[in-house]
Amino acid sequence: MSDLLQKRVSNKKGHFCLLNFSSSTECPVLIKKTNYPTIYQISVKSGVKATVIFADVSRIKIEAIVDKDAEFNITTVISETNQVELNSEVKLKGRGAMVNQNIIALSSNQENISINCILNHLAPQTYGRIISRRVLAGSSQSTLYGMLKIAPGAYSTDTYLSDKVILIGDKARAESVPSLEILTDEVKASHGATIGKMSPDELFYLRSRGLSLSDAQTLLLRAFIQPVLTGVDSNIVEHLLKKLNKL
Repeated sequence: MSDLLQKRVSNKKGHFCLLNFSSSTECPVLIKKTNYPTIYQISVKSGVKATVIFADVSRIKIEAIVDKDAEFNITTVISETNQVELNSEVKLKGRGAMVNQNIIALSSNQENISINCILNHLAPQTYGRIISRRVLAGSSQSTLYGMLKIAPGAYSTDTYLSDKVILIGDKARAESVPSLEILTDEVKASHGATIGKMSPDELFYLRSRGLSLSDAQTLLLRAFIQPVLTGVDSNIVEHLLKKLNKL
């Protein structure tokens, strides 16, 4: 087990939680179903590897600092909340710091999901990834704002944002706004975003192999969200797969 200091403070405006990783974690820290505004301040010390999974949270703000040669893996799972506001900023403060941020959102009714993520590269030779997969059905709406920032002197940075959305039906709406702010040379920085429906050709191929339309859709959706499920608890994955069957 890691030496994890966890402190919670509550007031009328919401909750505050401090997570301090001073040694590597073998198992992810799982935070589930917070229905109240919460600020999470996370510190990952030099050389430490830490993983945090947020499952079905509603209104949260994540402020993380990753020190030299540390690795921070963070996954946010959104599938049961009507109103979601996710704001996060990860600061890669030390040389060689790494972050892998995964986001998965499944929405089937009238949910409104707002996501705002910033990776802030402050030191040389840092590595960052934001991988988002959203599946929206019914009259749900979702917006993702993603910013990759590279500070002066943060040379040899490698950063990337990928946001892909599948819309089911004619009423679901999505917006993707990826951005770059690069203030130094000798870096790799890019982003990609796609919004659309499931491929008719892929559905036709699967149905030609004997699958029903429902089974073919579920299979494609499972493959779509698979890249962001690494390290996620099996019970959460099972819940997500059940929800996919109902979309």
